[in-house]
Amino acid sequence: MPARNTATSKADSFQLEPKGGRDTAPQRKRDTAPESLPTTPVVAASPDPDPVAGEVPPTTASTGPATATGEASPTTSPSPSTAGSGPVPTSTAASFDPFDPAGLRLSQDFAAGAGVEKLLTRVPIRKPTKQEFVRVRSEPEYCLETAMIELKEDREFYLLTPQVAAALPGEWTLYRLYTAVSTRGVLFLWPCRLPDQERPNPWHETLLEAADLAKTEWVRVRADMDLGAYEIGKAVGDLPPPAWTGDSLGELLKIGFGKRLVQGIDHPLVDRLLGRA
Repeated sequence: MPARNTATSKADSFQLEPKGGRDTAPQRKRDTAPESLPTTPVVAASPDPDPVAGEVPPTTASTGPATATGEASPTTSPSPSTAGSGPVPTSTAASFDPFDPAGLRLSQDFAAGAGVEKLLTRVPIRKPTKQEFVRVRSEPEYCLETAMIELKEDREFYLLTPQVAAALPGEWTLYRLYTAVSTRGVLFLWPCRLPDQERPNPWHETLLEAADLAKTEWVRVRADMDLGAYEIGKAVGDLPPPAWTGDSLGELLKIGFGKRLVQGIDHPLVDRLLGRA
């Protein structure tokens, strides 16, 4: 009897243990699904920005450090509107026409406003045309009596030094050069042939009269074949005073004649006159 009670006690103590007590932990491992690994989102690259529009391309989001739950926290990049020092300019290519005449037209006084200085690069040697009114500088230092040769076929005047004039007697003519200007502001040297005291010439005389009158009045000269002289006309309107430059007569002669100043007998003009060329 005492032995049976002992066996029964052991069996009873065995049944008091939880059902499946030793197999519970292994069973839990088999029934629990494995946790999924965190995945990094893939962001598609944005297309290239329009260089005209001035847009700033958005940057792709970068992956930050993992959180306590094992998921990666994305790091937010600055937006295009807040990046840089100011707002992003908007495109005006759709509304702006670079060939619009209104945007290209200059005002008539643009050159004066831009401070453009007009340079004197040419001084013609000629008589006034029959359509223009002219004035003459009255100062004696702007008038010169000198020896010149006119090549009518070339319509050119050559200025001779006194030494060359002495070496070429009979080849040159005595002229009086006036400094003149037209109503259009064209500066030129006006050659007037001095008349021969022994043989007066109405053409020469009337041209000198017109030049002397032009020192105080706007005048016009026209050849009158019936008169056999120049017809002198005076402007009846209130024309503005002449606009003279600050150039001296010597500077005007240099610009006007240039290489046509004959200083020696080796000049090409002398060779041409003497038949050496």
